[in-house]
Amino acid sequence: MFNLELSGGFLTEPSYEAMEIWKKWMVSKPTIKNTWSSLSQRRRLGWLEVVRMQHHATYCNIPTNNNYFLDMTHVRDSVSFYCALGEAMNGPGGYYGFSLDSLDDCFCGGFGARSPFVLHLCNGNFNELMHRDKIKESEREKLREIQDLLISSQVTLVYD
Repeated sequence: MFNLELSGGFLTEPSYEAMEIWKKWMVSKPTIKNTWSSLSQRRRLGWLEVVRMQHHATYCNIPTNNNYFLDMTHVRDSVSFYCALGEAMNGPGGYYGFSLDSLDDCFCGGFGARSPFVLHLCNGNFNELMHRDKIKESEREKLREIQDLLISSQVTLVYD
């Protein structure tokens, strides 16, 4: 028997929202998808901070047929899209990018599936999302860029 003590730090201090999520995860990590869906926008950004730093522990969802299923029910903007995408690719609390650059990095491997693969968008799609009345033009543009990157990276989008 032995004791192992790890020490380290963050390059930047985690946000208050991320620290609140870390505290909850110390008790119990998410076991069901969409736990993030009831969080405010700021807390969703904190969620993405945590899953990005935790990705090595949540990488687990490798379907044998290269098909992934993203539940669009709670997707309202680019932040919630990345939350849902992480879970589609790697299960509850999963990570698969938080920005265009990080999403592009994920396609190269080490974060779950490497492209090409099939992403089934269930309960919604990009066009519906981008044409909602309440969505800001800046968010529309981010969602267009995400969709374009997925397609140019050989991700087949299927609208279920």
